Amino acid sequence: VERRKKYIDTCKRSLLTIFMLCNHDGGIIASPSLYPDYRYVWNRDASYMSVALDLCGLSPMSEKYFDWCKKTQNSDGSWIQNYYIDGKPRLTAMQNDQVGTTIWAALVHYGITHNKLFLKRHWNMIKKAANYLAKTVEPPSPCYDLWEERFGVFAYTVGAIYAGLKCAYSMSKAINKIEIAEDWKKTAEFLKKEVPKRFYLKDEERFAKSINPLDKTIDTSILGLSYPFNLVDVDDERM
Repeated sequence: VERRKKYIDTCKRSLLTIFMLCNHDGGIIASPSLYPDYRYVWNRDASYMSVALDLCGLSPMSEKYFDWCKKTQNSDGSWIQNYYIDGKPRLTAMQNDQVGTTIWAALVHYGITHNKLFLKRHWNMIKKAANYLAKTVEPPSPCYDLWEERFGVFAYTVGAIYAGLKCAYSMSKAINKIEIAEDWKKTAEFLKKEVPKRFYLKDEERFAKSINPLDKTIDTSILGLSYPFNLVDVDDERM
């Protein structure tokens, strides 16, 4: 009983923290931290918090975030590195994992709410993002990693791209838009087949952090291949 109470208290404190980061127009800042300053919206961070809100039964707040995403999306379907909370661009580098994570979080939202109107209202956003992701796959488009430290082709990034494409395809089926989504399915299947081959280090018996350039650093971001994006099965012995 005491352990359960501790978990509930921790969850409540976490939710209160997320509430403090949410703007009434939908933007969710990464952290109130000043040193370093994280009072900005990264789609990656905000999408994870959106999932937390959905899982805890606070879907209306999550839906506001996707309205914010629809307003801030670039014409090519991408989102930039980060934004001021009102949606104005701040840093304009590209991190393709953020695009995939946003679409993955949208499917989580739909899976919990079963609200097809949400999909229809955001379909153009989902379609543009998936088309953008499909263009980054072959040849692999380099971008900055999730830590914003290096430029290359990263395991975490391709995991998020895979999830974004697969989730966009799933949402297309839910609203009978599947005819324009077949390419996303094929591209996701290509990633499922090719990425483990390209990233696996046979001598080390594990996956690389990045290829092109090759980075063999053991980094927690490599887990993104499996969790939460499921490009490589969690029980795959290579993982």
